[in-house]
Amino acid sequence: MLPGLFAAGDVAGGAPKKYIPGCWVEGQIAAKGAVRFIHSHSIPVPPEREQVERELDRVYRLYAPEKEVIDGIAPHELEERLQHTMDEFAGGRKTFYEMNQQGLSIAQKKLMQLKKETHHLLARDFHALMRAHEVIDRIDVARVLLAHLLERKETRWPGFQTRSDFPQNGGAQWCRFINSYMGSEHERIYLLQKEVKSYQKFH
Repeated sequence: MLPGLFAAGDVAGGAPKKYIPGCWVEGQIAAKGAVRFIHSHSIPVPPEREQVERELDRVYRLYAPEKEVIDGIAPHELEERLQHTMDEFAGGRKTFYEMNQQGLSIAQKKLMQLKKETHHLLARDFHALMRAHEVIDRIDVARVLLAHLLERKETRWPGFQTRSDFPQNGGAQWCRFINSYMGSEHERIYLLQKEVKSYQKFH
């Protein structure tokens, strides 16, 4: 977490099915948060040297141009395994976009294994380094997505979010938002349920 950095839209997590209205709301939230931050910080505080060094170490620890790829995992290999996991177990094209509790639970375990393996990523040039950090972020986004899918015990839009074990839609489950945030160590995902205050049922 970097104080003073605000994000909206896809860069805030890439949650599916938000579309334009969701990005508008995130933009408004980010703008209000930025204004509050500006008003509460009269003088920008530069990061301490130790913090900068830690961040540089985090970014460049995967950069090893002198090593062979066989000494670690190439970014594209982990990316392919991530895509395969989501396609096969998390409602991807291999299952015709249907999902169930069993598959989502398997995907959850596989993503935790992929996250552990990110420590073995190896980048031989700066392009590969960028891809390595991108796949690390994508794994976290996929973990958050799975947490939301597991929390939703319903089919919201057939063909988009179809739970074969919960084919019904509507009702109390429908009229609520599920928000989430990740702990500072990126190990645990916290879910918050918010009731929709104003709801128009369409027939």
